[in-house]
Amino acid sequence: MHFRVRGNKIQVLRSVYDPSLQRSQSRTLCVISKSTLKVSDEAMVDLSEIERAEIEAFLASYRNTQLLKQKLTAHQLPDTVADVVEYFNLLEDGAEKDVIRNFIAQAVLDLRRLDDGKRGRQQSDAKLGSGKVSVAASKRISEEPT
Repeated sequence: MHFRVRGNKIQVLRSVYDPSLQRSQSRTLCVISKSTLKVSDEAMVDLSEIERAEIEAFLASYRNTQLLKQKLTAHQLPDTVADVVEYFNLLEDGAEKDVIRNFIAQAVLDLRRLDDGKRGRQQSDAKLGSGKVSVAASKRISEEPT
């Protein structure tokens, strides 16, 4: 059995020998959505215990790898932000500056929402208003000293 990660899905394949062709052919056992990482109940019925265990081991490894990628990305954020600030200072195109400002402002709002979600949803909504990033707010973010 092998796994093929493509786009938003993971294909679980089994090689089956075809005597008429005198070679193996891959047969799709199931397709797993990367967003849920769940195998459907109907697909589980057709799998042996060994195949189920192999799929679970792969999914555990895949989850762990994704978590490690996210952790690495988060820990590289200071370097990325420093590069963005340096690039932003070189920009002359106001439209591109606005796009970058809005990306950063939205990320800050998303982080605040997550943090405030732990403290209580009502506080978050009062602080953030509608949750839309205003041009004034994004400009204030870009004008803050670094």
